[in-house]
Amino acid sequence: MDRSPSSPVTIERDGSTVRVGDDIERAEVRIEVDGEPGLEPAMPDLFLFPIDDAVSVTVSRMRLQGTVGRTLWDGNGTPVAELSDGRNEVPNGTYYASITGTVKIHLRIENAAVSAEQHIDDDQAIVDLRFDEPTSVAIGARSLRSHPSATITVPDDPGTLLEALPYLASSIKEFTCERSWPTLRQHPPAIERGNELHVPPELRIPETGVEIRIPPTYEHCYRVAPLAFYLGAELTPADAPELVLENGHVEPLVTERASLDERVADILSRCLLLDSLVRADGYQSLKKAEYDQLAPQLPFYPPNLYDLPLADQLLEYLDVPRDVLSPFLARWPKRAVLRPEPEDVSVLPSLLHELARIDVARSVEHVPPTVPAGESTAADGDPASGVRRPGALLSAHTFPDDTPGTCRLRPDAMEHGQFLERTTTDSAHLTLVTADPDRARAFSRFAERTDDEAVVSVLEQPTAAALHDALEADRTACYCELPATEDGIRCADRPLLFDAIDDVSTPVVWLAETPPEPIGDALVAAGSVAVVLTDGAPSPAAIRATLTQLLDGYSVADAAYTASLDREVDLRFVGDASVTVVRQVSNSPTIVDLTATGTDRYAATIRYYPTDVIRQGSVAKRIGGADALSRPLEESARDGYWLVGADAEQGLSVTPAEVSAFVDDVGVTVRLDNRLLTTTDDEALQTPTLTRGANEDSG
Repeated sequence: MDRSPSSPVTIERDGSTVRVGDDIERAEVRIEVDGEPGLEPAMPDLFLFPIDDAVSVTVSRMRLQGTVGRTLWDGNGTPVAELSDGRNEVPNGTYYASITGTVKIHLRIENAAVSAEQHIDDDQAIVDLRFDEPTSVAIGARSLRSHPSATITVPDDPGTLLEALPYLASSIKEFTCERSWPTLRQHPPAIERGNELHVPPELRIPETGVEIRIPPTYEHCYRVAPLAFYLGAELTPADAPELVLENGHVEPLVTERASLDERVADILSRCLLLDSLVRADGYQSLKKAEYDQLAPQLPFYPPNLYDLPLADQLLEYLDVPRDVLSPFLARWPKRAVLRPEPEDVSVLPSLLHELARIDVARSVEHVPPTVPAGESTAADGDPASGVRRPGALLSAHTFPDDTPGTCRLRPDAMEHGQFLERTTTDSAHLTLVTADPDRARAFSRFAERTDDEAVVSVLEQPTAAALHDALEADRTACYCELPATEDGIRCADRPLLFDAIDDVSTPVVWLAETPPEPIGDALVAAGSVAVVLTDGAPSPAAIRATLTQLLDGYSVADAAYTASLDREVDLRFVGDASVTVVRQVSNSPTIVDLTATGTDRYAATIRYYPTDVIRQGSVAKRIGGADALSRPLEESARDGYWLVGADAEQGLSVTPAEVSAFVDDVGVTVRLDNRLLTTTDDEALQTPTLTRGANEDSG
């Protein structure tokens, strides 16, 4: 059927399948239906949530593939069931349903008794809906919009940038606490440099009653950009940084105890956390695990703030002591350090889409290294209060020089990532390249024992032409431990010069034998999204662990750090290491961190990691099955949904036997004292071993 001319969504019927496509994301959700053929237009006003387009169809059953159900509401918008709880049945009535996939789906079910069930079929999440009789169902869809749909042009003038920044918040669908849901925070417009300011006419500055006053410099604009974006704040020039609310409150953004970037990070992190509690009685009334622990310590009852103006909500948020909130704050997905120069304006929109923390420095020496989750340094704490600040999952910067433990951001890599077609785990293809026959055999064992249907190809002593072909092939990732220089990669017959590589279709390239000088730019310029650089070849066990994490849906950086790759080799990235190349819709990648608490006992902390679909502000819980994992996971699930990026500490202790069973659970990574657990290649040994030294060979 014809769609709205401005809609990025297409909804078409192909026999018994309704295909809901997203032209921006190049993604699709398939809905199997019965009933009469043909789709009719539906009014967007029928739905509880904002949508891009809608149709109606008469059916008695629907099956949505590759999706996760959230909430079922009655006709008055009152939540009546959680689809994620398994099977639900509700009597005759009008209902709304929210379904998350690669396209956001909203349903309006007209006058029917509904049976809803969520389950896993062939490792794919399925939502099944059945009605007692043929009924009219309106299908609404909204693009996830993970890349810009408009471009703002700014000259090299910080005062003009200050004028343009508020337009970036036009991509947020609404400015209630519901903006904490990532699907309502769509990708901001792009920013390009030009001779004069140009803002597309369809963009509007939100009216939220919030103003941020700052000196008109690049340093101040960059630092406050994430907070201004999230609050839809107006930006005005002033001598001192201040947050000004329409109710008359003025909040200094620089104090004796905190710098501007620290104040911005504090306010933004508390807004995201407290918004997630206030929204509990909103669109999706999911039980929040943090709610029961945190709400009694707050000076307000969170649901009472839902309908208040944003300025009044902020006034309440700012009154909560930091140490009350600190244990529940989510880690930042990325900490980006920018230069106070106009060249870095182009990376702002992508950083805001991630809700990254933005700092500013004048040299690469001031860029802090990444601190993996579960570890901390003095830099993570507030010296004045002794309160631990949430760490970032990745430290990135825009300086031309590399430094260990960081990612050198490139705008072209971020753009490549926006248009990347992410594969599923069973369709992934890895290439492992080595000149060592023993290492090649270890890689072949890895290929033979890959648990899923991913393909692993091993190239031993390849020629320059063979390696060139491998990089140009449409693969998921390529690991190469042939020696590399600033000019190219040494192959069996001759060097493969970086200048000779015009098209890289492999989004992740890992060069293991690299010099300390900056390299990898040519690979990004040719099409790669993230280049991993290490100063030596890690153990086969560490390589296998890192690539397995990548296949499980972790970002490039998270895959490396959760596999503790940085414990074996110096690690750095070029491009955008926060990209995920394997799409996981149904679950956030999950780590169970174990800490020894005594003889034969361990404490468990469950960590949910953000992805390109399950972004900052999402919630997650994982249901345990009929195995040893069920105890801590079921306890976590009983608490409710956890904010992605936060730590779900469990009071339940775990036995060594249960630790062994953890390792075999699909989709869950297990670490003991921050070291990844794995099973050995020796079939006779069934106990977990730690991935430690470079001399281990677990293939």
